[in-house]
Amino acid sequence: MNTVEPITHDLALRRPLALGGPVAYWLVGTTSEQRYDVADRPMQGEMDPFFFLTKHKNFIPHEYPCRTEFAAERRGKRPTPQGAFEPDRVWLPFGSPRVDLSGFWFRPTVVATWASTALDAVSD
Repeated sequence: MNTVEPITHDLALRRPLALGGPVAYWLVGTTSEQRYDVADRPMQGEMDPFFFLTKHKNFIPHEYPCRTEFAAERRGKRPTPQGAFEPDRVWLPFGSPRVDLSGFWFRPTVVATWASTALDAVSD
């Protein structure tokens, strides 16, 4: 006879958390994107002529004006929460122990999301 048995165990994804280790499993919400426009102005500094020719010194020796302004405006302040948490996807580490929202935007953009997890701790 084909009968459906009720689930008698919880379906939580349980993983041990090492002392000092990162929490690697998250329920992540939708990502909001908001343009961050600043007045146009030239960058300070010189471009390294060997930037595109080397594999060892792969960094830009100056900072974009929008990044400078963004950092000055927000340094030392906590982010302002936006919206409410609505689960969108599960973040599984797959070799990267931290949530990665990196991407590429053609314009300066403020990127934000909510994430949730549950910790089950035993006390002495």
